[in-house]
Amino acid sequence: MLLLAVFLGSILAIPCIQATRGFGVSWSAESKPDSSGVLGGLGAVSHFLKTGFQGIEHSLEQNSFLTKAMLPVMQTIAFRYFGLGNEKVYVTRDGWLFYRPDVDYVLEGAITAVPRIAEASKALAQLNEELESNGIRLVVLPVPVKPVVEFRELGAISNPQSLHNASYQKFLGDLNAEGVEVFDPTNLLVKAVQAGGRPQYLKTDTHWTPAAMDLVAEALAKKINPDAAPSSALRRSAQLEVKNIGDLAVMLQLLPAATAALAEKAEIRPVTLADATSWHPDSASEVLLLGDSFTNIFSTPDLGWGEGAGLAEQLSWHLGNSVDRIAINAGGALSVRQELARYPDRLAGKKIVVYQFAVRELTCGDWRPVTMKAFPKPSPGNEAKGQIQGVIKAISRLPSPGIVPYKDALISLHLGEINGDPSAEALVFLKGMTANVATEAASLQAGATISLDVVPWESVEKQNGSITRIELDGEAAELETVYWAEKMPLVVEP
Repeated sequence: MLLLAVFLGSILAIPCIQATRGFGVSWSAESKPDSSGVLGGLGAVSHFLKTGFQGIEHSLEQNSFLTKAMLPVMQTIAFRYFGLGNEKVYVTRDGWLFYRPDVDYVLEGAITAVPRIAEASKALAQLNEELESNGIRLVVLPVPVKPVVEFRELGAISNPQSLHNASYQKFLGDLNAEGVEVFDPTNLLVKAVQAGGRPQYLKTDTHWTPAAMDLVAEALAKKINPDAAPSSALRRSAQLEVKNIGDLAVMLQLLPAATAALAEKAEIRPVTLADATSWHPDSASEVLLLGDSFTNIFSTPDLGWGEGAGLAEQLSWHLGNSVDRIAINAGGALSVRQELARYPDRLAGKKIVVYQFAVRELTCGDWRPVTMKAFPKPSPGNEAKGQIQGVIKAISRLPSPGIVPYKDALISLHLGEINGDPSAEALVFLKGMTANVATEAASLQAGATISLDVVPWESVEKQNGSITRIELDGEAAELETVYWAEKMPLVVEP
């Protein structure tokens, strides 16, 4: 009887504790019921169950007091004593961490993978055609994800070639048939592991090591220009040690001390200009690098692995000249193509475009068609700035903070009826998540009228362009008027 009483008491304690602390449910002003006290809290749950079970389930998962309090404790115990990860992170016996979508890329069968990989091939062939017609050479750089190269850490004994998705060779064949040039660094990285036994990927992060990135940058420079060599136009420092908590370690959602214990070190080599000033993308360069976080990992400080030492910088060093760069974290499949379509003047004077993306994008990325209307053309005339008011026609939604390999993200607003003009529309980017915490803007709803201070997006693209961007589908993606809102919008009451 005593055990039964304890069991029943523990079950009943959960809703009681949660009710006294609030259920973390988001309500509209019209539908919010009285949630004061225990009975009010339970009544709130009953009401929400009737109006939308999925909404309450998601809200409780993200905001529940017990989830926030107990999950890190239980996850830390599972990780420390049983070597277990979670739904996003796999843990090996030696403590290596692997991102589930990366492992899924390797394991996914051809039947489900082929249609999506075909979309990627089609999108890349389209881009190649558009660039080629304007005298620009495209070089596609599919970066292998961690399990493809560090397969021994997963216990795989297969031929390294088979560690790619079963449809990867077909992907390469399709691009070859379309005349798309590909630089595949897989064998280069696998041989580096076999030759020296030195890991080419970070132990607790999804990304490659600085040495692996430099190895690829040097080989890529030779592919672009066989005579490429460092020059006096740039300087590269001696190795500089950086220490960071890998994105996979963060996604384990452990207790703070346990997370901090997983920090690891890396040695980067920042690149500067000859006068020792910071490296920066060179719009006058003949080479444009499109990329994602594999390009940015040692370049932008928000990722925590130092700055000035990323793929663009190392490619510049080996080429002997600075390159231009459009690189958006988690945006390899779609966002960089959309950015190029919005501002095709970035292609002025270019002879080579290198398109880098992580191969997981082939099976889970967004490869919808993106077409440049004019090529090249001046940037859209977003000269208006200041305060505007409009109605939210659509808003992109964040994934749950803490379960994705980035801690900052921008969301997109499709704004209509701007300043009372029914035909005026714009796309607005603003902060949706900072340091794994959702901002107030993430809770905005379509249909709301907001007031916000904006500047043209292109005026802040150098500072904010690398941050993960959650794009909108449909007509919003085609809008030429694009703004940035630094401050949170003010909701205007009707």
